[in-house]
Amino acid sequence: SVADQPVQGTMAGAGLEYEVLIDGAIPDDWIGLNVRVDFTTAATPSEVLVVPIAAVGSTANGTTRVTVVRGGRPVDVHIEPGISAGGYIEVVPRDPSGLSAGDEVVIAT
Repeated sequence: SVADQPVQGTMAGAGLEYEVLIDGAIPDDWIGLNVRVDFTTAATPSEVLVVPIAAVGSTANGTTRVTVVRGGRPVDVHIEPGISAGGYIEVVPRDPSGLSAGDEVVIAT
C-alpha cells in the first residue's frame, strides 16, 4: 500500500516521493534492490479509440485534428483529445463516422 501523505523527498528533479508499505515479508535477496513502481493516475471505464500522440495536431483556428489516409489522400478529422499514456492519446471524433479503429493515421516527423 502507499502511505496517505507524500513525504519530503531528497531526489533531484521534479516529483514526489512516497513511502510504500509492503504487505508481508521481503525476501532477503530483495533487500537493497531498486524497484520500479507505476501508478495509474487516470483510466477510462471502457475501451477507447487511441492514436499515437505524434498523430495529433492543431489547425490554424485551434481545432485539434488527426489526419487519416482515405483513398490514398490525407483527410483531416477533427477530434476531442482525451487522456494520454505510453505515447498514445484517446481521441473522440467530432463526427462519429470520421475515425474508426484500424484507420491509417499520418504521424508527424
